[in-house]
Amino acid sequence: GELAALSGQVRHGANVKFGYLSQTHTELRPELSALDSVLEVDRKCTLERARTILGGLLLSGDNVVKKVGDLSGGERSRVALARLQLRATNVLMLDEPTNHLDIPSTEIIQDVLQRFDGTVIFVSHDRYLVDAVASQIWVVDAGTVTCVPGGWEEYLEWRQRRREAEQVRPNAEGKPQSKEDRKAELREAKRQANQTQRLKRRHEQLETQIDAAEKALAELNRRITEAGQAGQLGKVEQLGREYQTKDAELKTLWKEWEEVGTRLEE
Repeated sequence: GELAALSGQVRHGANVKFGYLSQTHTELRPELSALDSVLEVDRKCTLERARTILGGLLLSGDNVVKKVGDLSGGERSRVALARLQLRATNVLMLDEPTNHLDIPSTEIIQDVLQRFDGTVIFVSHDRYLVDAVASQIWVVDAGTVTCVPGGWEEYLEWRQRRREAEQVRPNAEGKPQSKEDRKAELREAKRQANQTQRLKRRHEQLETQIDAAEKALAELNRRITEAGQAGQLGKVEQLGREYQTKDAELKTLWKEWEEVGTRLEE
C-alpha cells in the first residue's frame, strides 16, 4: 500500500497481485500521451495491443495521442484502467472510482469491474455502482467490520433490521412496570417513531438531491470538455466556477446524508 498500517499486521497472499486506482491518478505522468502512458507499464506491449485496450475503454483516434494532462477526468480514469489491465492484477482496490466522472466514463468503469475476473475492493458513495458491482458490503463501525452479503438494497434492509432489533429492549432488571412507566415508554416510543419517519423522509430527499447534483456535475464536465476542445477559455473558466460550486454543494449533501443515516442507525 501507499500508506503504512497504523496498527496490526498486513499480510498478502503469495499469488496476490494488487492494482490500485486512486481518485487523483497521481501515477499518471501528464506530459505523456495516453498511448505512451499505457506502453510505459510494459515495454513488451505492442502498439496494436495498447490501442486495442484503450479502444475497449472508448479511447481511440486522436485521443490516444493527446497528453494525459489535456484529457478530461473521465478519460484519465480510463487511461489508469488501461494501465491496470496490462499489469495482470487479480485484486483491484479503488478509491471513489466514479467520483466526478461523466456518465460514459462511469458506465465504462462499471462494465470493466463487472467483467473483472478477480477481487474488487472499492470505497464509493455511488449507490448505483455499489448495487451493480458489489457482492458484499463491509460495514466499518466502532472498530469492527461486519460483512453484509449483497448490494445496496440488501445493506439498507440489514440496517433496518438491526435498528428495529435495537429498539426492542426488555426491562433490564426484569421488574414489572408501573402504569406510569408503561405510558412514559409508549410516549417515548411514539416520539422516536415520529423522529425516525422524519429522518427517513429527509434521507430520501437527500438521495434525490444527490442524484440531481451528480447529474448536474456530469453535464458540467461534458460542457467543460467541449468548451476546452473548442478553445473557449472564458467559457471553460466560467463553467469551472459553476462546477466547483456544485461540487461543494454535493459534498455538503453527502455529509448530511451520512449524518442522517448515522442517526437512523442509533
